[in-house]
Amino acid sequence: LVVIMLPAAPAPELVVSEDGSLVASVRSDRLASNRERPPDFIFGQWQRALAIEDHKPPDLLEGEALPIPKRGEPRPRLTLKQQREARAMMRAAAASTSDSRFQCLKTAWCITALDSGYVIATLENAAYLGPVCDVADIVITPVRLRQATCRSGAMLLTGETLRRSGAVEIRIDEQGTPVVKTAYESLGRPWLRHRAYDWRNDSFSDDQSP
Repeated sequence: LVVIMLPAAPAPELVVSEDGSLVASVRSDRLASNRERPPDFIFGQWQRALAIEDHKPPDLLEGEALPIPKRGEPRPRLTLKQQREARAMMRAAAASTSDSRFQCLKTAWCITALDSGYVIATLENAAYLGPVCDVADIVITPVRLRQATCRSGAMLLTGETLRRSGAVEIRIDEQGTPVVKTAYESLGRPWLRHRAYDWRNDSFSDDQSP
């Protein structure tokens, strides 16, 4: 009997729920999330799959965020001064993270830095998209934005892209490149087809027909 031991797949440094509302950085002994009380259904699965029990909730920063607009209301815009202040606050938060714990301005954004040096931002209020794209290397938001990339070049995962990909794992390889593993490689299966539907134009976004 010959037993061949294959190398274990590298552990992710970051796990993202399929709607982008829950994100956690991963170390061997703990998960640090962007939620004080993450939903047990999802977070418990991560804990069991990664064999990690310890949870580090985020540190909440002092400050008042712009209100999140209700459905149908226009998105508030930051003034130039508010943009500068937000970027400065985000950079300070990224530099002060310990144990890769998230630093959060409640109802607005969260920031952390991975062991690899990558700065990760989660975004609850889309008014702060510009500043987080300027500061972070990877930005994750449950908001279904029309744009798929940050103008700064930072990776952007949105409610729109995550609807198509499902949950995501990210690790940074030896060359410093993000390696992204998604739950769904394609939406060709009938039970996944609805994920490609775009309600704005009543069509499927992967429809290649003329």
